[in-house]
Amino acid sequence: MKNKNNTNTKVIIFNGDDTLWECFSIYKRAKYSYAKFMQSIFPNDPLLAGQQGIENFIKTMDIIDGTAVVYTKSFNIERLKFSMLYMYNILADRNNIRSIDTADIKNKIDELAEEIHSTPIILFKDTIPALNLIKRMKNKDNNIILVLYSFASKRKMATMPESLKKYFDFIVNERTSDTKDYKYIKQLVKDKTGIDIPYKNMTVVGNSIRYDINPALELGTNALFIKNPEETGKYLRIVDRSRPLKPIPTFSSVFYAVKFYINKEKSQQAEIYSIL
Repeated sequence: MKNKNNTNTKVIIFNGDDTLWECFSIYKRAKYSYAKFMQSIFPNDPLLAGQQGIENFIKTMDIIDGTAVVYTKSFNIERLKFSMLYMYNILADRNNIRSIDTADIKNKIDELAEEIHSTPIILFKDTIPALNLIKRMKNKDNNIILVLYSFASKRKMATMPESLKKYFDFIVNERTSDTKDYKYIKQLVKDKTGIDIPYKNMTVVGNSIRYDINPALELGTNALFIKNPEETGKYLRIVDRSRPLKPIPTFSSVFYAVKFYINKEKSQQAEIYSIL
């Protein structure tokens, strides 16, 4: 891959969670199970009354979850465990109940976290077709380096199917800052290939304004936003950096984002499907 003089080389950085594989739905199931557990402990709390109570509980925990991003500096299991325990403490205070050992609550939380950990990576149905589009575009005159970036646990990453791994030149699974460190990736590509890619030749594809999109825009890197209709907007009133720094192309799935990217590279004037 050594090619110091190839100024046309492009880098596409794909975030893994909720861009290439399911994440939100797995956490949602864990939250539902925890809400049912809390309902059994606090059966008379109006917040937890009936099915609507379960939904209200999850919405409230989502607010705590958004705040937990700030306090835990984390984006996954630890954040979820923080918000679950926080919710129990709120309910215990509301109901003046401290008869249950907190250790039992923590054990339940650990049990749900283990279920998340043990669930293997499940790709979205359009992930491989999208990567195949990029693969067909790569050639000696159109060199594209693909990078997969994920903060998923090493245990989760170990379940990544070979059908996904084979598309990527680099897989980065480490945190070098509170946000995704694209400077680190730029230097990694330079160290491994000898090519110093300008930021304008890099494109980030991700589903988080705070952690994927804005850090890229700040560096002058291109960004494509995958909008999850169930999750988008959850943190907008809670966490800073929740609005994009400028209008960005927004898509319902990675497949349409990749089609946009290819059209733009071919014509320099691509149709924008929607703008956030």
